[in-house]
Amino acid sequence: MQPRTHNPELRTTVNIFILIDALGWEYIKDRPFLDKIARTKMPVKSILGFSSGVIPSILTGKYPKEHKHWSLYYYSPETSPFGWTKIINWIPKKMLNSRASRKIIEEISKRLMGYSGYFETYLIPVEQLHLFDICERRNIYKPAGIKGAKSIFDKLNEAKIDYKCFTYPVKDEEIFSKAKESIKKPESSTYFLYLSESDALLHRACKDDRKVKEMLDSYEKRILEICDTANRSFNAVNLFIFSDHGMASIDNSFELKKDIETIDFKTPDDYIAFYDSTMARFWFFNNAAKIKITEKLKSKNYGRILSAEEIREFNIDFKNNMYGELIFLMNTGSVINPSFMGSKIPQGMHGFDVGDKAMNACLISNKEIDTPINDVKDFYNLMLGYSALSTQHPARRTKILYFLNSTVRAGAEEHVLSLIKGLDKDEFEPILVCPQELISLMPELTDLNIKHYPAKIRKWRNIGAINKFVKILKHEKPDVVHSHLFFATMFAAPLAKLAGIPKVIETAHLREAWRKGLKKAYFIDRFFYRFTDKIIAVSNAVKNYLVNEKKLPADKIEVIHNGIDVNKFKPEIRSTQNSVPSTSFKIGVIGRLEEQKGHRYLLKAISLLNGKFNNVKFLIAGDGSLKKELIDSAERLEISDKVEFLGYRENIKELISEIDLVVLPSLYEGLPLIALETGAMGKPIIVTNVDGSPEAVINEKTGIVIPPKDEDSLKNALEELLDNKGLLLEYGRNAQKFIREEFDIKKQVEKTEKLYKDITV
Repeated sequence: MQPRTHNPELRTTVNIFILIDALGWEYIKDRPFLDKIARTKMPVKSILGFSSGVIPSILTGKYPKEHKHWSLYYYSPETSPFGWTKIINWIPKKMLNSRASRKIIEEISKRLMGYSGYFETYLIPVEQLHLFDICERRNIYKPAGIKGAKSIFDKLNEAKIDYKCFTYPVKDEEIFSKAKESIKKPESSTYFLYLSESDALLHRACKDDRKVKEMLDSYEKRILEICDTANRSFNAVNLFIFSDHGMASIDNSFELKKDIETIDFKTPDDYIAFYDSTMARFWFFNNAAKIKITEKLKSKNYGRILSAEEIREFNIDFKNNMYGELIFLMNTGSVINPSFMGSKIPQGMHGFDVGDKAMNACLISNKEIDTPINDVKDFYNLMLGYSALSTQHPARRTKILYFLNSTVRAGAEEHVLSLIKGLDKDEFEPILVCPQELISLMPELTDLNIKHYPAKIRKWRNIGAINKFVKILKHEKPDVVHSHLFFATMFAAPLAKLAGIPKVIETAHLREAWRKGLKKAYFIDRFFYRFTDKIIAVSNAVKNYLVNEKKLPADKIEVIHNGIDVNKFKPEIRSTQNSVPSTSFKIGVIGRLEEQKGHRYLLKAISLLNGKFNNVKFLIAGDGSLKKELIDSAERLEISDKVEFLGYRENIKELISEIDLVVLPSLYEGLPLIALETGAMGKPIIVTNVDGSPEAVINEKTGIVIPPKDEDSLKNALEELLDNKGLLLEYGRNAQKFIREEFDIKKQVEKTEKLYKDITV
């Protein structure tokens, strides 16, 4: 190993936690295992049960009765992921219980329930599977993986401490290799490695001293390499190696299952039994069955029924007897055979009484441990304490992946750009995924140094596009996927959950008034919104639409009003470089040339003015599918001399500065950004009384609000302001004050950041 020298250019401290499954104290106490670095080497009492209960205790600092994980399976017909298997119980038992059938059942059940944790059916009779649920629904080595308590990974995540976790099902050798490479760079200040192959070897060959020595030598070599690499990358290395339990040699096996089945009571009518290798657990539905089976168990000298007092002492006194109404524990060294674990007798087994020294776990460290270690659950406090003591953690920013599915740059797209620009980059790392067409319209992405990926999903049958999006998710591993507009959410939300992304948010920008027929029933929406954790509505009107029409739960929706950069959109001296004479009074319409924006009603209103105001010019900025139709309409109404179609304009601020009055004759909106930008620049605006528009314009104070699809009302509003220039200026001043006070982008960003923090805790 390299000598330790202090290097100010290195990161200060690294914590490396290595959990080696089943590495009992009895296997290392008389061996020089890691003596080269060990300042602490000690036995530690385990917790009754198997890894499915002990490891969650290590990760949470709680006993099984608190975090609710113990044996992998518990009795719960109501929540069983195998409920559907009742319909296949007519298949002959031999075929139903074959390895191939079980594999199919596991895959179907896992996908139906979205399980991401450890999952297999063992040899539980398939006809009884529908009676059991699994405690490890999620990957316990990730945040929110243990439902009943916060784990070390939740705590690291909350503290924004960057960490790397390498676990099963990756092979031990690959885990060492990946961890070593990561430490070498280095990529993190905290590492957690779970090595599982030791458990399998000790089950198979714990009596073979040569194989045990080879295993220990291999682990020692790799751990010393890890330590040596860490010493070259960090100024201080805190190394901890611990296990969950020991492994006892097996000398006897007993046919308890077969013996119980000779009693004249039947499952599942009279009782249910679950036969682990070292314990049998029973639930009774018939008192006579309970009496008979209890008598039978008491007659056995190779184990004992756990008393109520013992169950409390072992901290496995669960509510509703979920893990067993009666528990029969085998004596150390004896196993049930056959059991639901199989019929092959192992050389070693765990899950015996933790008072037996063979069950002791171990702790090895290059530190002198002063934290009290009473049993393996105290490893949690050890990990937590050293993680908090590290003086330099690279700040783990919360990663937000934004998904847009649109190909034009309009209000929702500007909203996302403003949000990305405003985020605190010390706390958040934004990533944008959107179609290449949209990326081409956003040159700012390069200047902002924002990571972005091209992706566009139009239909669920676009398998290539879907695979590409999922690969991006799995590569980036964002904390939150934030989609915008339902057409993005219907793909992003379920795919994000499928890829294991913890949280999904949608921003709903508008009322989808274009929907007709079945599409207006919103069945599809309610299905896909099940995959979202929170919905942002850009206005109160949009929230009302989501609750009253889409029938979404109100408590899932938070209103965060759109905002703008009020320092960017402020009044400036009008440019003299105009496309029309400076003596003209200019009225502008800014927005996509689509049905939603209501341009046709403006053209009709201009026609109704009948040339009353000769010096007025109407500027229509934007592009879209109705461009030709609107130009033809202007010609047909004989107002072409009054109207100029500018096409797409990139610099909206410059355009607004050239305009005296803005009109937004929309049929539906969310909270129109153009209304906010116009008001911030001291210009009045005429809007229609739809959705969030009246939230951006105060009628007869900052502008005029008129009914939608009403050219007569629009014509009257235009006349009122064109006839009263003083009123025009007054509305403009009021609008500037109102927008700057209520719709500063800083408010929107702060509220959105708070939501990100709340939802990721």
